[in-house]
Amino acid sequence: MVVNGWSRPDPHIRRCFDTRIHLLNDSGPAAYVHAQPLFLYPAEWISANTARLDAEEPHHIAAFPARETMLARIEALLAFDIDARLGEIAAPVLVSASADDMLVPASCSRRLAEALRNGVLDIAPWGGHGFTVAAPEAFNASLVRFLGGEPT
Repeated sequence: MVVNGWSRPDPHIRRCFDTRIHLLNDSGPAAYVHAQPLFLYPAEWISANTARLDAEEPHHIAAFPARETMLARIEALLAFDIDARLGEIAAPVLVSASADDMLVPASCSRRLAEALRNGVLDIAPWGGHGFTVAAPEAFNASLVRFLGGEPT
């Protein structure tokens, strides 16, 4: 299973990660963490869950990795490119995404699923990059159907 995946980053993904790099380098971990929901969730979910996000923020800041570690993670994500090898993957792969993902456009997941020999694409209509949190019922139902051999 791949959630919000890509076979190589597209220009939109690069722009998002460039913005995150600037937030981290120019404003620090607290600003990075505070902005994180903008990349992850739909606006109405953020508005409805502000108290939850505010309560979680200090914990995320306290557990935030070293700047060098975060930058290395982002660099690894941006360097990832498996396009040339997708045809070698024979196993069935569920590629789950959300239509309104602001970090990884659903088109990237669609492209990935179509290039896999046995890729199955499931795009949730709503939930952003964090649709597994914002809309867990739809995600879980799709996963259970896939694992049970049913069409998603």
